[in-house]
Amino acid sequence: MRSKFFFLLFFSALTLGASAQKWIVYSLTGNPQLVGKSGQMPLKVWDQLGPQSVINLPDGATLQLIDLEQDRMVVIMRREGENDRVSNLVQLSGNNASALTKNQVDYIRSQVIAAEKKKAAEKKKKAAGNSDMDDFAAEFNDFKQDVEKEYEDFRASVNEEYAKFMREGWKQFGREKPVPKPHVPEVKPLTLPEKERGKAIEGKPITVKVAPPILPTPQPMPIDPIEATDPIVEQLVLNRPADDPMHLDPVRQDPLKVKPVNPNVKIDPLNIYPVKFDGITFELYGTRMKVHFSDAQKFRLASLKEADISDAWKRLSDKAYNNTIIDCINLRNLLHLSDWAYILMLQKMAAAALGDTNEATLLMAYIYCQSGYQMRLAKSTSRLFMLYSSRHLIFEQGYFTLNGEKFYPFQCDEASLNICNLPFPAEQALSLLVPEEQEFAESESPRRDLQSASRPELKASVSVNKNLIQFYNDYPTSTIDDNVMTRWAMYANTPLSESVRQQLYPTLKEKIKGMSQYDAVDALLNWVQLSLTYKYDEDVWGHDRAFFAEETLFYPYADCEDRSILFSRLVRDLLGLKVVLVYYPGHLATAVHFTTDVKGDYLTHNGERYTICDPTFMGASAGRTMSGMDNSAAQAILLK
Repeated sequence: MRSKFFFLLFFSALTLGASAQKWIVYSLTGNPQLVGKSGQMPLKVWDQLGPQSVINLPDGATLQLIDLEQDRMVVIMRREGENDRVSNLVQLSGNNASALTKNQVDYIRSQVIAAEKKKAAEKKKKAAGNSDMDDFAAEFNDFKQDVEKEYEDFRASVNEEYAKFMREGWKQFGREKPVPKPHVPEVKPLTLPEKERGKAIEGKPITVKVAPPILPTPQPMPIDPIEATDPIVEQLVLNRPADDPMHLDPVRQDPLKVKPVNPNVKIDPLNIYPVKFDGITFELYGTRMKVHFSDAQKFRLASLKEADISDAWKRLSDKAYNNTIIDCINLRNLLHLSDWAYILMLQKMAAAALGDTNEATLLMAYIYCQSGYQMRLAKSTSRLFMLYSSRHLIFEQGYFTLNGEKFYPFQCDEASLNICNLPFPAEQALSLLVPEEQEFAESESPRRDLQSASRPELKASVSVNKNLIQFYNDYPTSTIDDNVMTRWAMYANTPLSESVRQQLYPTLKEKIKGMSQYDAVDALLNWVQLSLTYKYDEDVWGHDRAFFAEETLFYPYADCEDRSILFSRLVRDLLGLKVVLVYYPGHLATAVHFTTDVKGDYLTHNGERYTICDPTFMGASAGRTMSGMDNSAAQAILLK
């Protein structure tokens, strides 16, 4: 009877349903929600949806659905309303549907079945754990061992099926032209005449469209926990002082605590043990790192034939590479690396392991994929390349469109490539947000004194990390949803480093101590206006280039967007006030939400008044709009 029960359980788990159309969630980014009577719940990979299921797709989110009845896949990237039915979303223009080949169908079906088996086994395990029936428990313990083996081997089975598809799933694609950076002539900065300064401000309301803030999503994790084959790590980051909390000392045995970007998302720790190990060392922005990689792990690609690439992927799927993957993910979490820094780290690691070779590209792509990121393998006649998808539109880089999604080739300028276009379960597109400080090794720049020309008491001195400046120099320019405002929000939401905050903030806090909110904001505004030298980007760089706040403190010149980004950071950090960026054609300013009554031009959002503060209107106090601005065309975006 019990055997029959097991059979029925598995039969129900493996049946995908033939009576009604079902869509299977295969991958997602940006936290799409399933809307039900009891509220909204986050969608998960392998969830099954019907045509009448209601989805909330936030701005910037994507959802990849599979319909195994009609052998097709649809990538949902846009919506009409806040909540849409699946039947509407899959037919909406801009949400690309494509037919699946038989190989793709077989591969995806095998993964769906494996996932359903795992879910059923976990439910069974939980049910048995609550049972007091000795005979049932005894039988279940035998069954449990088989289930746990299936659980441990799930990632291996996914990679094996993936490797099988590689033998014949390649197709030629042409590269599409890069999207140029938007060029908007900059408005000439103005200085408020001396006779106008200090006069009372009447103030007037400004009507603008306000876009929601850009919220980061948690970084991806592997589809299943990756088990170490040997004890891991006494030290991954090599050039750290012994008393630095980033240094893993040889007696540490507690799990590495992973700090999630979203506090509501639980991320399991990765276990570390105090054991020395041999591995490869490499450097990223002055930060020396070490990961497991032995001579025995080195491999050769016999050729770029599909069968040889497939065989190499199968070899990489061996548990011998687990420690290398875990080390890389630990480094990403330990140093709080952004997705862009992580992809650069993997390239450095692979080159240290295997040189400038096709094998290094495959190793990089494999670990990137196993870390949970969305990638595709591609090849020319002599070189292997990795393509990565991005939540962002990246300017000045050609791309390949695969099932409606943009994939960017990493360090490749080929006009066409043969691409293996197969999705990996739970894959997540790269994000170009930098939501927290990245812990690169310090390399101090010369100190720079910044003093207001009209208020000499407003003076501060600061040095920045040249390694971080180099990262920003390599950072690609992008937007989300073709909205140029999101580009500036990305920069404005990136925090200043702890080192700069420790140098700058005590001095500025002392200068504004005891001031009212308005006077404190006005003092910071004056300091940004008159301690920085203005120059157009075209004159300095030959093209438009926005600065992170740290860069504005480093480089000798700054334009309107750079000043607004720095000023917004200072007001939020030092005074805890809300700030929005305000874009006029050719000009960027800010507006601050005071919690006290103040005079001046303002905009409103959700019943809150934001007073205009323009860091480029030299000498103008808070509340003054720069002369000549077209308020009817102004736009604003909320900052984090």
